[in-house]
Amino acid sequence: MTSIPIFFAVNDNFVKYLCTALESLKEHISNDTEYDIRILYGSLTLENQSLIKAYTSSNIKFSFYNVSSYFPGNLKESYRWSREIYYRLIIPYIFKDLDKALYLDADIIFMEDPRKLYDVDIGDNYLGAVFEPSNKQALGDVRYYKAFESFDNLRINGNYFGSGVLVFNMKAFREHLKFEDIISYIERHDMVYIDQDALNYLCLNHTYGLEPNWNCIYHYHQFQLQLESTGKDMYIYHYAGKLKPDKYALRDKYYLFWKYYKHTVLYSDEEYLKAIANYILDSSDEISLEEIELTAQETFNEYLCMLYVNQVNEWYENGEVLTQAAIYLLLCLSKLYSFEIDERISSTFDYLIEECYWDKGQI
Repeated sequence: MTSIPIFFAVNDNFVKYLCTALESLKEHISNDTEYDIRILYGSLTLENQSLIKAYTSSNIKFSFYNVSSYFPGNLKESYRWSREIYYRLIIPYIFKDLDKALYLDADIIFMEDPRKLYDVDIGDNYLGAVFEPSNKQALGDVRYYKAFESFDNLRINGNYFGSGVLVFNMKAFREHLKFEDIISYIERHDMVYIDQDALNYLCLNHTYGLEPNWNCIYHYHQFQLQLESTGKDMYIYHYAGKLKPDKYALRDKYYLFWKYYKHTVLYSDEEYLKAIANYILDSSDEISLEEIELTAQETFNEYLCMLYVNQVNEWYENGEVLTQAAIYLLLCLSKLYSFEIDERISSTFDYLIEECYWDKGQI
């Protein structure tokens, strides 16, 4: 049986994402492969370690490594980045028995067997990674990158990769890069995406470009457009960034998270309803009708449907503005669970049809 080492770096706050990723992994594993999952951490309770170990099976095993002592205490942290972002950097240096390994961020959904990612031949390169979209519009606000013109140029030219999905050539990485030099570089430079920027600089011209379907980042629609144009499917969906799916449901492909998260012991219907409310009441983002339909089909049950209907009625009674997303989700659920919508609320459908929201495919 082939064994593939897969590394994650988590703290207690990221256990829910890891458990969700593991739920999705169960659907995409091969019987002839052992998934050797190694958890890197600095602070992780025994209770949360037990939650992770519960996913042990005949071909999934877990081990845990506290690697905090390898890193100086003064490394930059922020509300967006915790110390765990650095832990991927130590992998080649303390696991010298491995020739190759995968590192994956925990906030992902598997839609393909990671064995196929492990089997990609990255040659003599230090890393395999997915290069990000190659234009400023895809990157959004690039003012954050102006402090490092070299990184800005890499992004614009499509030579900048994300560090959330990595294939390590352990020997080549270790032979050409010293761990002390990586830490020194980080300490001497003020970077935005700290570990990622450092790896892009240090592995420039030594990174194999993986197919984009191995790291589909939800807010980079160019990834999805590229996949659609080539007829390829997503292999790993990545919720990179600060707007996590457990806080805002209904965003692009967030239903995938909830589809698997609801099978974990951490899930509650009340939490999901709150995440839906956060999106519907606070967000002005567009969402496709297909996303709402998939959300209704893939993530709801009869009890949650009842909670949502009560919540919409409460919003209406309290004078909240019922967005098109709120109403269309209600309509989808009424078809799935065969219930009548309050006439006062259903009267708003005429307005929406007149405005052609349905024809546009966006609301």
